[in-house]
Amino acid sequence: MLKLRTAIVSAAVVAGALVAPVTPALSAPGGVAVSVKRATAYGKSMTVTVKAANRPRTKMTIRVVAGGTASSKVVTTNAAGVASWSLAARGSGRVTVNAPGTRTLRAGAGSATFVTAGAATATLTGHTRVVKGVAHYRSLDAVHADLQILPRHAGQVTVSLQHLSGSSWVTDQNATFATNKTGGAWVGLVSGNRTMTYRYVVNAAADATAAASPKVTTTPFMVG
Repeated sequence: MLKLRTAIVSAAVVAGALVAPVTPALSAPGGVAVSVKRATAYGKSMTVTVKAANRPRTKMTIRVVAGGTASSKVVTTNAAGVASWSLAARGSGRVTVNAPGTRTLRAGAGSATFVTAGAATATLTGHTRVVKGVAHYRSLDAVHADLQILPRHAGQVTVSLQHLSGSSWVTDQNATFATNKTGGAWVGLVSGNRTMTYRYVVNAAADATAAASPKVTTTPFMVG
């Protein structure tokens, strides 16, 4: 009887208490799809959407690098494995998403690139007065316009000098030149007709930081 009892106890031990629980096999990482709804203009809202059907109610980290700056946010997917984040667009760049591993899923990741148009400003300075929407300068060498491209970086700006002919603007000259490291530049006037109305048309050139910006114009101006 003792031998039999020992045999039964030993069998129970082998069959139960001392057998390690089975660890479920980890599945493949599974796709983390990332899409970006582009902003309509620099500084406007862009939306990053993450879709991972096999990761409901899961925290994920979204990281956006654009215009030389980086930002990140932790989001939680809904019951369908979808999450989104809207933020101001500051140039072209890349989105990466990282999903942590679980007992049944390996860590996953996804990414997407996007393009955002840059922006530019052009502001006249040094004029003595503005009459009927036209800025007046005392002399040619007083003409000055401060230019700024966004994102702020060492890029290029394209400037067109135009004069008013009747009701139409005619281009006299085009030039593209480099900005300083913060995206600033200026433009003046070497020669011109003192009785003629001019304006500058400006836009930031396309580069890896942002697509070409929409064109902006200065206030019309004349000398005299």
